[in-house]
Amino acid sequence: MENMKEPYFENESVKIYCADSQNLDFIPDNSVHLIITSPPYNVGKEYSKHNDRMDLDNYYTMLHNVFKECYRVLVSGGRIAVNVPSCLRMTTFSKVAYIAIDVYLMLKEIGFKERDFIGWVKIPPITNEEDYKEDHRHYGWERPTSWGSWLSCSDPAVRDNMEYIIVMHKETPRLDGNKEDVDITKEEFMKYTYNAWFILPVSKMRKWHPAAFPDELPYRLMKLYSYRGNTILDPFAGSGTVGGVARKIGRKAILVDIDRKYCELAKANCSQEVLF
Repeated sequence: MENMKEPYFENESVKIYCADSQNLDFIPDNSVHLIITSPPYNVGKEYSKHNDRMDLDNYYTMLHNVFKECYRVLVSGGRIAVNVPSCLRMTTFSKVAYIAIDVYLMLKEIGFKERDFIGWVKIPPITNEEDYKEDHRHYGWERPTSWGSWLSCSDPAVRDNMEYIIVMHKETPRLDGNKEDVDITKEEFMKYTYNAWFILPVSKMRKWHPAAFPDELPYRLMKLYSYRGNTILDPFAGSGTVGGVARKIGRKAILVDIDRKYCELAKANCSQEVLF
């Protein structure tokens, strides 16, 4: 398949496309090794080129179209890692869809095979009561929302401090590659193969995008699920975190976003000097 669309930006390791990821015809079949992405959650965040309050059926149709394209471009053995919340909240008081379950079933229906569910816990691990007393105000543990009935079992609601990373693969669990291009350390492997990852979210001071995730998240996924030199795709690229991390650790990246403003942010992120 010939590329039908010119990149918005390109350097030695990153290509950025300003496009709708429901059609990735500019990416050849079987050319991507790992997909890392977090789709819009459909909860009313402000995007200039995307309606984040779609009818739920239309929202799932959009996701299905994107993930079907993702399946096409992955190599056999390639992995997809999708960061999603446990549920969608259309208002403060309602949970209308368990998005993690729905996305998992959608990926399975497309043809992806089961692999891992990783819990991204957005707070540090608690080791004792003193840690909780000292730190809970700094990480949103005392957020007043979603409590339901206060100090009562009549209608309590839990607060969200964890999201999921759904990891699946195409056709076979084994990704072939040169063992010399494995760059995960023993310490990293032991840490990353637990299914609970304690990683703080992006500071509000660093948020150039309404739903950015921290560098540590794609870093761990790339180290655990790809070889050095592999191609990583993010079809909802936002500010380009995946591309920036890929460039720093010797992977290639393809970033796609429908919004030119975020393509510019991604370009800046992926043009920075590599410091390590």
